Amino acid sequence: MTEFWKSNPMHWCDVCRCWLNATKQARSHHEQGMGHKANLARKIRDMGKKADDEKRTEHRTVTALARIEEEAAKKYRADVEAEAAVHGKWVWDHDAAYYYNQTQGYYFCPERKYYYGGKPEPTWTEDGAP
Repeated sequence: MTEFWKSNPMHWCDVCRCWLNATKQARSHHEQGMGHKANLARKIRDMGKKADDEKRTEHRTVTALARIEEEAAKKYRADVEAEAAVHGKWVWDHDAAYYYNQTQGYYFCPERKYYYGGKPEPTWTEDGAP
């Protein structure tokens, strides 16, 4: 037996999802057919819808994240104000060259990381104000 079997080259149409002969004539005939044109129009329409959906989803995500960030910032500011109300604010005292907390009556040295104050007798400590 001197002959062997050889298959014809085939072309895959991504639009129609089918195999056809790879000859120029077969491809041209297929691409000019109504089924291929309808599938192509549907594919283009679906791509446009998908792009619109992605854009809409992206916009919703950005809006939701902005709203969440704004709410988080409001809650953070409220927490900072509540903390300041309970423990007081540290203000730079130019005369003493330390930070001073009027609510607790303590000074803070940022260079040595020590606190000064306390009752009944003020002392320097690393623990900080109670």
